[in-house]
Amino acid sequence: QYLFAKTKLEQGKFWDEWVAGIYGRTIHSTYAKACYEEAFNYLKEAEKNSYPLAKRLHGLAYIHGWGIIKNQDEGFKLIVKSIDEENAWSR
Repeated sequence: QYLFAKTKLEQGKFWDEWVAGIYGRTIHSTYAKACYEEAFNYLKEAEKNSYPLAKRLHGLAYIHGWGIIKNQDEGFKLIVKSIDEENAWSR
């Protein structure tokens, strides 16, 4: 679920970049939105299955505004929670 979500996020970012270019069209925004929606569905499922990297990726999406409204506070909270879940503070 995490890997599929990560792939769909990358596809969404690709379409977002395409929209910003000279050849960007409305349909490309639609493609990006569909990719992001699918990615977040899979991320949420991976988070329910206690996969910390999914929570971390979700946090990064909030921080960078990938498919959702930027919210750095929420993003950092998710990242910190994922580090706590992994007990990775010493790494």
